[in-house]
Amino acid sequence: MATRTTLNRLTVKHLRALAALEENMTLARAAEPLNRSQPALSNRLREIERLTDTRIFHRSGTKLSFTALGTVLSNTARIVLDELNLAEACLAKARRTQRRTVRPEVWGYALHC
Repeated sequence: MATRTTLNRLTVKHLRALAALEENMTLARAAEPLNRSQPALSNRLREIERLTDTRIFHRSGTKLSFTALGTVLSNTARIVLDELNLAEACLAKARRTQRRTVRPEVWGYALHC
């Protein structure tokens, strides 16, 4: 079972791989927006499974479906990526306005700036 320590080993590249797989559900199509080959994406997904000690999807020919734990992990990946994108937007806004202090507000689980 994945623990907090094992999840800390995942990188943004791992999260992007999960999000791309969630959006496309085939390795070949999921690899395209990541500018990766299908074998490279497959290796990254195996690495996620190894790092988390969790099976994240079922294979059925060329189609993939997430396991229950894979669904939790991919949903969490999407949330984290959305928050990272928002943080980047907040930093860009702060740079444009020449503010030295960025004061993002947290509403529930969402970051707003």
